[in-house]
Amino acid sequence: CVVINLNGTLDIMTGRKKRAPDIIEESYMTWFWECINRPYRWYRLFVLLYGYLELIYIRLFKTPKKKKNN
Repeated sequence: CVVINLNGTLDIMTGRKKRAPDIIEESYMTWFWECINRPYRWYRLFVLLYGYLELIYIRLFKTPKKKKNN
């Protein structure tokens, strides 16, 4: 977690990325600002979410039922 924060700080200090406007930072919406400015991240998040939901669906509805021994 420290590395991620340090990496973002270095990007802003070197001028590679712009800071979010003050109103966005004050409302703690910097994550939303990053998603708007880097739309290629949306695809990655969608793939992860889809895979996770698919695993849940398989676990809940596609697992074979255990047979009772009479």
